Amino acid sequence: MNIKVLDKIESGYVKLDWKEHIHKVPVRDLEKIVDIIDNFKGNKSTKEIILFKFKKIKAYVTIKRDEYKPLMDYIYSKFIQLEMYENCKKTLLIINKLK
Repeated sequence: MNIKVLDKIESGYVKLDWKEHIHKVPVRDLEKIVDIIDNFKGNKSTKEIILFKFKKIKAYVTIKRDEYKPLMDYIYSKFIQLEMYENCKKTLLIINKLK
C-alpha cells in the first residue's frame, strides 16, 4: 500500500523503519515483501510503501523507494541461507531491475 493512502484512511498511526523489524519477519512474509517490491518497483510516483502492519496496534513498517535495493539484498541473502533457491532467482531478477 502506498503511504499516501494510509494518511487518508487512518490517523494516529506509528510509522516504523524496516531496518529495525525485518529480522523478526517469518520467511513466508519475506516472500510477500518480495511481491510488494516487485509491484511497486516501476511506480516512480510512490516514494514510500507499507511492508506490513502489526495486528494489535496501529503501527506500520514502511520503506522508502531508495531503500528497495538494500532490503532486497537482505532478503536474497536470507533466502540463500535458508536454501530457498527458487525465491533467490525471483529476488535476483528484481534486484537487477532496481540497479
